Amino acid sequence: MRRPFSERVVTPVRAVLVLLVLLVLGLAACGRPDRSQSAEPRQALTGAGATFPYPLYSRWTSSYLQQADVRINYLSVGSAEGIRLLTAGTIDFAGSDLPLSPRALDSLGCGGAIQVPTVAGAVAIAYHIPGVDTLITLDRESLAGIFSGRIVRWDAPEITRQNPTFTFPPLRIRVVHRSSGSGTSAAFAAYLRGTRSWHPRSDDEIWPVGIAEEGNEGVAARVRQTRGAIGYMEIAYARQNLLRTARIADAGGHPVAPSVAGVRKALESVPVTHLEQAEAVVNSRVPGAYPIVAISWFVVPKRIAEPARRDRAVAFLHWALTDGTGDAGALEYVPLPRETITHYDSLVGTIASGACPKAPSP
Repeated sequence: MRRPFSERVVTPVRAVLVLLVLLVLGLAACGRPDRSQSAEPRQALTGAGATFPYPLYSRWTSSYLQQADVRINYLSVGSAEGIRLLTAGTIDFAGSDLPLSPRALDSLGCGGAIQVPTVAGAVAIAYHIPGVDTLITLDRESLAGIFSGRIVRWDAPEITRQNPTFTFPPLRIRVVHRSSGSGTSAAFAAYLRGTRSWHPRSDDEIWPVGIAEEGNEGVAARVRQTRGAIGYMEIAYARQNLLRTARIADAGGHPVAPSVAGVRKALESVPVTHLEQAEAVVNSRVPGAYPIVAISWFVVPKRIAEPARRDRAVAFLHWALTDGTGDAGALEYVPLPRETITHYDSLVGTIASGACPKAPSP
């Protein structure tokens, strides 16, 4: 049974900062005079949310601007904050790395919202161990022990027996995790769930130990700066920060490095009809599948009042599902299978425009 979307929102101070940024973006889009054909376009869409796909969405901003002369403003603030801003009507669409339940979707906007998967990616386990310059192997039980605080040193027997050719230093493990609502956290926690060593504090406060950082960006930076650190993040952030990433034992016990091929194999095991029923694709039985895969989603109201804005949103979503996937491979994201794209592209076409119908009188 799929767990509810129960991430924590970010701090009130950060929320205020996000709203100020959105206000500035809105004023820039509306108030700047159109001095020439090369001036910044006045047509725009604003989204916010998941940090997991942000490297790709950032590239989409420039790609789509040249394709359609529409600026896409996307703020990397975390999945939970993106949903909160969409609920408040501040943004046009939210980014989430965790599919919402039907009940949560129905509560958003006039007539509810739809969710559309964009890409999938590996949740990589990055580490900073001085003197260890090649890929180590970690299985599910040892990761659960590390992130629950039971395994506290890199030379622990649970780690060394999986890596007999390495000499690990007697260095304390420094766990780094996300500090706010995160689909990346949900994906990794789904992978750990059910192991003997995994003992989260609660559904809302997952991590019993460790240093909390904002976003995939913050986790990657902290791991890079901290001797003995280990943290989870989308693979693109590990690559950008030149971090080593562990090979993770798959369901058959074979070590698999995070890669496009491994993510693609994991997606083979998920029918279209089951995509929205899981927090992530974990422990796939397909040989060679990477065992921790997150899927990113756009959440969009079913009804957008302004017809022109509705048309811009539908056009962008269609582009993201089709032509936009061409940018994915360069950043080690993986497009969804063709059957999945076709299904959700048809759903995008059902987004309506116009005022919200009045509820019938009692």
